[in-house]
Amino acid sequence: MDHIEHRSLFRHHATAMFRGDRNESHRIERRLYPEHATAHHLFIQALFIACITEYFGEELDRRRLRRFIARLRKERPGVSPLKTEALVRVFYGETRLYDEIPHVDHWPCMWSAAQMIIGTDRDDDELAELYDRAEATGRDMVDSALQTEDLFGPRCETAVR
Repeated sequence: MDHIEHRSLFRHHATAMFRGDRNESHRIERRLYPEHATAHHLFIQALFIACITEYFGEELDRRRLRRFIARLRKERPGVSPLKTEALVRVFYGETRLYDEIPHVDHWPCMWSAAQMIIGTDRDDDELAELYDRAEATGRDMVDSALQTEDLFGPRCETAVR
């Protein structure tokens, strides 16, 4: 499967998730995993960021976040409100919270929040625009990670005794 094919599958999977088509989303997941798990997770993170910035804007309003989490608590009782709030706050600069959320909880928290924001009535063109924004965000995330001095810069290592 080449880049264009798995990009298309990521988008089809997201569309199935937003439209509540569990059978189709599970069918696509079986084609993606485990070979494309990392790339798919990056896409989901970038999609989550595109959704929350669409909803909350560039600056996070804590009152609006509290209302959103209260809604999540009502509409998605099986999803952790605390972990979802932490993931939202991570992408607004509170990165230290990321390590506090087990990786296994990212998927349900991110999808639940994204589904609540996007709803089920977006047409294909609107979703394509959202996916384009998410992919641009993903490219920026990877680019930023590759430019960090922590990755390539000098290290100050201390001897362990």
